[in-house]
Amino acid sequence: MIKSLKYLLLMALFFMACKNDKSIHKDNDESLFYFDVVGNSNIDTVVVEDSKINKLNKSISIYFNGKKSLICEITPRVDSSFTKTSPKIENIYLEANNIQTNTKGLRVLSRNTDINPEYFFTDLYFNNQWIVKEVGFMDISSKNTFICKKAIQKSIRVFKNNVINPKAINQIYFNGTYCK
Repeated sequence: MIKSLKYLLLMALFFMACKNDKSIHKDNDESLFYFDVVGNSNIDTVVVEDSKINKLNKSISIYFNGKKSLICEITPRVDSSFTKTSPKIENIYLEANNIQTNTKGLRVLSRNTDINPEYFFTDLYFNNQWIVKEVGFMDISSKNTFICKKAIQKSIRVFKNNVINPKAINQIYFNGTYCK
C-alpha cells in the first residue's frame, strides 16, 4: 500500500513537471545555440526567439556576462497580409563562421520554401560591435541552384533598430532581382 502510494506520488510529480515544462516552452519560445563566435575560444550562447517588438520578426541575441544582448532582428520575406499561417519565417539556421580567424562570427540563414530563392543569409562578425559582413540569397533545392551575395561591411546599428529586412536588402543591394 505504501509502495503504491509512493509510486502514485512519483507519477503525479512527473506529470506535473512535464506539464510545467511544456507551458514554459510555450510561453517562452526560444532556442539556444552554442557556438564559438566572438572573442577567444569560449563557447557563446546564441538565442533565437520571437521578437518582443514585432511578433512577425525573429530576434537573435547573445549572452554577454550573463546578460542577453540583441544582435539583430530579421523580418520575414512574406507579406503578412497574404498569409494567415505561422510562422512567416519557416526556419532560422545559425552557423558559426570563420572560427579560425580574427573575424569569426555568425551566419543567420532564414528559409521559406514558398519563396524563390528560399534562403536569405546575413554574415555577421564582432569587432567591438556587430558588423554585417555580407548578405545574400541562395536556392539550393531547385535545378537552377545559385548563390549571390554582396559585401556590406557596415555596423548593425546602421539598420534601424538592428532590424535586417531581406526585402529592403534585395531592393537596395540587388536591384530587386536576386542576382538572376
